Amino acid sequence: MKTFSLLSQLPANTALASCSFVASVSDETGAWQQILPGKDFAAYDGRPDDVPGGKWRIDNASGERLAQLLNSRAAAGDELLFDYEHQTLLARQNGQKAPASGRANKFEWRPGEGLFAYLRYTPIARQHVKDKEYSLFSPVIIYDKATGQVNDIHSVALTNDPAIKGMASAALSFLTQPPENTMNKSKLALLFSVLGLTAPETTEDAQLIAALTSEDAIAALEGLKDKLSEAENKTTEIATLKAQVESGGDVDLAKFVPIDTYNGLVTEMAALKASNGTLTVDKVIEDAQKAGKFIAEAEIDYLTKLGEKDLSMLTSTLAARPVVAALTGKQTTEKPPIPQREKIAALTAEQEAVAKQLGISNEDYLAHLNQ
Repeated sequence: MKTFSLLSQLPANTALASCSFVASVSDETGAWQQILPGKDFAAYDGRPDDVPGGKWRIDNASGERLAQLLNSRAAAGDELLFDYEHQTLLARQNGQKAPASGRANKFEWRPGEGLFAYLRYTPIARQHVKDKEYSLFSPVIIYDKATGQVNDIHSVALTNDPAIKGMASAALSFLTQPPENTMNKSKLALLFSVLGLTAPETTEDAQLIAALTSEDAIAALEGLKDKLSEAENKTTEIATLKAQVESGGDVDLAKFVPIDTYNGLVTEMAALKASNGTLTVDKVIEDAQKAGKFIAEAEIDYLTKLGEKDLSMLTSTLAARPVVAALTGKQTTEKPPIPQREKIAALTAEQEAVAKQLGISNEDYLAHLNQ
């Protein structure tokens, strides 16, 4: 391992090391690039030979901390530098320039995969990678010599000298865009609708998960669970009954009504309702006659049909007729037997006054009296 002047600035028991990863080019603004593996690792040249176990140590917990550290620096304007062939470390020794190949201001740790940086190339570096003049990335790591734990990254270089040992080719291949939000918006909207809840106006996984685990959501889910359980029980009951019928088994007929019996009852109820309606009409006419309302025999059929069509109209029609004292309690829909008597040839002056009061002609009233 080469010794650089930077080592004199590092804390005691801390060292630097550089490794390599395949370079990649994505869109014009940047590309996600793997810069550290997702587990303990070593180099082809035998490094690290100064730590127990001969491997640099990194896991999900330390990887997350490292990503947070780099992100906090980038937010403060201190972006991770990408150079060529680690020239940033060698410039003081060889006096050459150390141009940047790009910078990264966003980092994330992906469990099982490693640390990733969103890299923005310089135009020259982008062309170098496209032309395959450079194909690897080599991060300069800062680690604890007592444990091998990776604590920081100094810089990352474009290089053609591979260093990482034991990394699969897929893990070394260039990174695509960051994983998209895995929650399907339309399916989430449907889920919230089924639960009777309003979907939150957000696409952040953490906020969506919080909404789905709220007290309201849990209560709605429990209610839905109960309904599904009830439906399942009904389905089981129907299946059991069907199986009993098909197998010729005993079925409790007291709990079920044959369809023919049901239809017969419906028909009888309809006939009874119609019959009850007719009786009601006849009763209204009869009560009106008993109350002294004059109803001519010739209009009984008309009034009956009117009542069958609209009972309230029949009632209001009869209620508007004047009461004739002489007829009170005497009229019925069935004519009572009357003794034979001589027919009246003409109305008296008093009878003509009654006819006028009833609003009928003298002839009709005369016919009525001669019935």
